[in-house]
Amino acid sequence: MVVGEPPSVTITGDTGICRGGSTALSAGGAQRYQWDPAEGLSCIDCAAPTASPATTTHYTVIGTTEAGCADSAEIVVSVNDPRPIVVRLDRGVRVLPGSSGTLVARMDESIATDTLLVHLRWNPRMLLVDELRPSSALGARGWTSREVQRRADALDVELTRSGADVIGGALFEVIARAFIGDSLAGEIAMGVTVPPTACAFVTSGDGQVLVDSICGMSFRLIELAEESLRLERPRPSPAISTLRLEYAVPFEGDVELVLYDASGRVHDLARGLVGAGLHVVDLDVSAIPAGIYHVRLRFDGRTREQRLVIVR
Repeated sequence: MVVGEPPSVTITGDTGICRGGSTALSAGGAQRYQWDPAEGLSCIDCAAPTASPATTTHYTVIGTTEAGCADSAEIVVSVNDPRPIVVRLDRGVRVLPGSSGTLVARMDESIATDTLLVHLRWNPRMLLVDELRPSSALGARGWTSREVQRRADALDVELTRSGADVIGGALFEVIARAFIGDSLAGEIAMGVTVPPTACAFVTSGDGQVLVDSICGMSFRLIELAEESLRLERPRPSPAISTLRLEYAVPFEGDVELVLYDASGRVHDLARGLVGAGLHVVDLDVSAIPAGIYHVRLRFDGRTREQRLVIVR
């Protein structure tokens, strides 16, 4: 008679997860396995199930050898609720018109993560965010930044690191330029999200830039900005096959330039982010039916229009 050696069954895996998350469990030391209870497990007769319990759960695995000898091991997977974390961006940062200032975002506690996604939004009439970068402390530990999306009034940036890091205190810096516009105080709205593995819910405190200006200058510059938004008369008009449109905007921003007829049918001519200054659009109208049209320019909540006639 052959007597088999009893196995020594082990379990490895994270013992704490965030609610709605999961962890990979792995059993070793035997050939066959049976897990109990089944709730939250991707399989109950495998060596490495994924555990996604809704509540804290005590799992037991029984491992059996080919000779029929058995041993067991246990693990408790704790389910934790996301804890509230606050990230605040500096307020009251004074900047001279045309100059840049630095706002620092700080976290009041610490979390372990390898990713931060930051969304910023501002008033383009008086602010422009040039850059968002990791703080010197995070940069020294291998954190980098990548622009995900940029618009005239918003910026999405992803901060990442290879491997989780415990972070807190100064997280990142926002470099913003200020201009004299329709206000001397500019808000920078901020949103910060972290992966579910960080098990944290982030509440953000918005930043603020104060512009040091010369008394009486602000309103005149607003008037000049209004005057410098132009849509020139289309040339030629009437148009037969081609025409040229010229428009100017006072600062970088999103434009919408469309051609529409009396029935409301719209032809997009230009749409998206453009820089300050004069812009030219050359248009082939040979496929557009003859008639009376209007060209409409929208920028920063303001509108300019010109009449156009197309003939055949």
